[in-house]
Amino acid sequence: TRIERDTRGRCRARLPPHTCCDHAGNSHRDIRKTRRAAPLKERNNMLDTFDLDFIGWFYATACGIVILFGLAVFALLYARGTIKERYKDYNILNDVMLLMIWVIGFGGAIGVIDRSQWGQFLLQLFCWMLMALVVLSASSRMYTVHKLGQGVTKKDWIQMFISVTLFVLPIIVFCIATILSLRTEAARAAFGIP
Repeated sequence: TRIERDTRGRCRARLPPHTCCDHAGNSHRDIRKTRRAAPLKERNNMLDTFDLDFIGWFYATACGIVILFGLAVFALLYARGTIKERYKDYNILNDVMLLMIWVIGFGGAIGVIDRSQWGQFLLQLFCWMLMALVVLSASSRMYTVHKLGQGVTKKDWIQMFISVTLFVLPIIVFCIATILSLRTEAARAAFGIP
């Protein structure tokens, strides 16, 4: 630093021009760093997924409704005496296994609400099985139409492909978001997973 004399004859130190802006401990510099870090933090928050309570109650409600509906259909077929006709050319084990998948989802949802480790595992398993089931169902439908639909036009194919995509894609995205939500550090801490 240079020493210069003011009008009163006293000496004072004059700092270089650049040192008055960003010296250590400068609050303005800290504010600028905070502002630069804020967008990154906001982007990280945007990547945050579903709340565990929402996941638990949503899947418990959805799976519970599907299970009750399936049991009601079984009961209705049995009461009408048409259950043998229904499964004459169709294996009943397929519907039983399908119902068991939804039971796994319901159990996993209850475990998530209770913050049990097995609930996290079961619900993730349900999401993977549901995605596989939806993709296989859509593929089977497309294959059946391709095999039997001799008079299907290109326009009909496009419309069917769009309808299948609109049905499959949201389910896959929602299941993936659920799996990612269950694997965050906050979720693992809530479940007591190291």
